[in-house]
Amino acid sequence: MDDTEILPGSLVSASPSGELIASIVDGKLRVRAVQASELSNDITIRPPFKEITSIRWSADSTRILITSHNLIELVSLDDQGSRMRISNGSGSLGRLQSADFVSDSNVFVIWEFGRAKIYSLGGTLNFTTDLKTQTATRAWALRTKTGKTPSPVALLFQSTAQDQLSLHMPLTGETLISTSLDTTDAQSLSWSPDGNWLAVLDTGYARPSVVIFTQSGHRFREYPSVTDSRDEFVGLLVKTVMWSPDSSSLAVSRYDGSIVLLTTRTFSSRAIIEHSTTIEQPGLDATDQAVIWQEVVSATNVRSYNRIAQPMSPPLSRMKSSTEPSELGVAEARFSSDGKYLATRDERMLSTVWIWNVVTLCAHAVIIQHSNVRRMHWYPSIPNTLLLDCAESIAYIFDPSSSEPPIAMPVEMPATPILSFLPSIDVSDKPTILASIKSSFRLIYPHGRKQMKRPVLSGSKVFDAGVSHTPTRSGEPNADEDDSLIEALTGRKSASQPSYTEQVEVDADADGVTVELDDTFGQKRGMQTRSGASHADVFEESDAFIQLGNGEGLDDTFHGKAGNRDRAKKEASDHDPLDDSDIF
Repeated sequence: MDDTEILPGSLVSASPSGELIASIVDGKLRVRAVQASELSNDITIRPPFKEITSIRWSADSTRILITSHNLIELVSLDDQGSRMRISNGSGSLGRLQSADFVSDSNVFVIWEFGRAKIYSLGGTLNFTTDLKTQTATRAWALRTKTGKTPSPVALLFQSTAQDQLSLHMPLTGETLISTSLDTTDAQSLSWSPDGNWLAVLDTGYARPSVVIFTQSGHRFREYPSVTDSRDEFVGLLVKTVMWSPDSSSLAVSRYDGSIVLLTTRTFSSRAIIEHSTTIEQPGLDATDQAVIWQEVVSATNVRSYNRIAQPMSPPLSRMKSSTEPSELGVAEARFSSDGKYLATRDERMLSTVWIWNVVTLCAHAVIIQHSNVRRMHWYPSIPNTLLLDCAESIAYIFDPSSSEPPIAMPVEMPATPILSFLPSIDVSDKPTILASIKSSFRLIYPHGRKQMKRPVLSGSKVFDAGVSHTPTRSGEPNADEDDSLIEALTGRKSASQPSYTEQVEVDADADGVTVELDDTFGQKRGMQTRSGASHADVFEESDAFIQLGNGEGLDDTFHGKAGNRDRAKKEASDHDPLDDSDIF
């Protein structure tokens, strides 16, 4: 086992590759190498530190979105000078709620009152809509990318109090399908990992509670089906749904504490998993019964596990039964990365974790912790590695394929941390655990660190932790020798990406929204203008102008020239005199 010292940083976010980790330190964006945590780089950003709400990575781990209440900034790790900024202007749509990547070159922005827009990294507005705001999770879902085919995004919205489902292409804004739903109050969307199916979850009282659509948006099945007995499904029914990694099953978690496994061939019931208050398998030999491990804490705080024989009754979390929907039924259900195991928790017995073998459809193991389990995590690339977080500053690692009990690893932090695995895309990667609190974090390596080839770089942008860095201006000595920040931190070359080296300002009149893309230190280009934003709303969007930067178009953070900005404001005011958006 190995770990880092306690590192400063808030809003910690790991890259999808698991090689980099980003956080906010002293008002700057700090990007750090996971396997060599002493290597880091500080990047100056504009969003005020106290207003930043999230950090999001692109799927290829080369770009980062920083979202605040009134400003979104995109940073490219391949070219730190390239920036895209979306300003909220007058805030007529409310605060900026979230921003995420929906492709390598498109950003999906949502305001607190439901307005949503998709922008290209060139500043063009591709699509505008209104999302449903009262949902259990976010009201959109990006289809898993398969091959080189662009992935559509599914949206939930309402029209005249009727739920609507639509599919759109982020690159063009093209609407593939838009259909009305007969749902009572749709709560969430989720694509199957293979992208063939889309599940729409309705409220727990609705019948049916889950509607399945094909990848083209056509209704295929529902749960419960019209042939199922109505007497069997009374009161609250479905709580959540979860796809297996291989897309062969859909796990339907119910408020009665059971989980129905639906096969995706016909979406009929394959098996029903039930959490009994007494664990007993009388029909199986002792060697085939589920292993039960119970944690024991001594008076000196030494933790160990005893193997318990069946029958056994796990401790109840509440002395009195609850009627609150959030405290009923299945608390959590998670598939292992290969889909062989399903780990579950029941709201009545929150200290108990059931691990089911989905292949044999039998209980495989039961873990009874001393404290309630807060969260479970399977390691993304090693199927037999489960992490339990009991809010005790201890990481519990369990391998269901072994005959050993969980391993307890204490994590020293100033406060109780939230524990999770970092992402991984390589089966040879060793697990890394992130332990984070509000203002700091620590990385734990249960099986040691992965050996990383240290790059020897000319003009490297990487420094020891705590040392900030200012990019070199284009044209200065050694500017062309600077290596990619990704290569400097990870030792591998970044996949080539389109370079956005223009300064671009796009003004949307009625919303007061400004989009800017700049390269403060990049190649300077001749002045060009073009107008028009695709799919513009005549009630919102004016003709947008895009300015490709010359010397005057450089970011005014470093240059005090205001000629372009004044001219831009005048052009915007010609479209809508009420527009009060800021032009960068």
